[in-house]
Amino acid sequence: MAEVSIVVMGVAGCGKTTIGKSLAEALSYPFYDGDDFHPEPNVEKMSRGESLTDTDRAGWLSSLRDLMATNESNGTPIVVACSALKASYRKALSTGEGPLFVFLDISHETADARLKARTEHFMPASLVQSQFDTLERPSEAILVDSNKPLEEVQETAVAAVRKAMVQELPTPVYVNAVLSFIVAILTTIALIAAPSLISWWALGGYAFTLFSTLLFFGRKFAYWYVIFLLAIVTIIGCSLTTIILFRSQTNDGLMAIVPITIISIVMYGRLRTRSVRNWLED
Repeated sequence: MAEVSIVVMGVAGCGKTTIGKSLAEALSYPFYDGDDFHPEPNVEKMSRGESLTDTDRAGWLSSLRDLMATNESNGTPIVVACSALKASYRKALSTGEGPLFVFLDISHETADARLKARTEHFMPASLVQSQFDTLERPSEAILVDSNKPLEEVQETAVAAVRKAMVQELPTPVYVNAVLSFIVAILTTIALIAAPSLISWWALGGYAFTLFSTLLFFGRKFAYWYVIFLLAIVTIIGCSLTTIILFRSQTNDGLMAIVPITIISIVMYGRLRTRSVRNWLED
């Protein structure tokens, strides 16, 4: 499962292109203006002041969805400026978990004024009312007030998306690499601390570190059942070490429980990171 793309949505004149470019720059994502993907008949129809029907928009939405899906499958999420006025349109843009919608909320008066001041776009100001009539306000989107000054809207949108994507974006590869390194160090400590008790467990820790490295360089090596078995080994290792601690009066048991517990926590966190789950689900 790849990272999700972002769709900046709203009626004409809300600032989709401007804010979309700001988000793309802030996140280092490619930017695409949905208006550039309208087929010629749609452009001609809107230029005449005629509203598009659901049928008119179907192929256009499909092309945008395919654009996002293709980029996401290649590990490159994108930012798309697209009106996405109806819930059905937003559903048509779905690529699985994504995209993440950013709704630029604007008043009729502000939108009308901006469109009248815009001279190089095929969308006439006369269609603003029809867009507001069509609009179905989203409940699942990030809401940004687009009536405010442009700089403030840009800052608000970027901050809101970054906050939302804290839980959406995978843990960076370097963080996972650091976790793998920590596992290797702690297994070494555990092996030195209590070789008679947990040498087999230390070998398991090294095996996990090696497997984690393979995940970074080739997802073909990643299989759910191996990850599942490693998790089971972690649980069993903790359980056995705890039993040894309570049954043994030697220092070995006491020295073993701390690194083993830390290793288990790190491994659990590693298994929970979204980047690993995303790669496994690809």
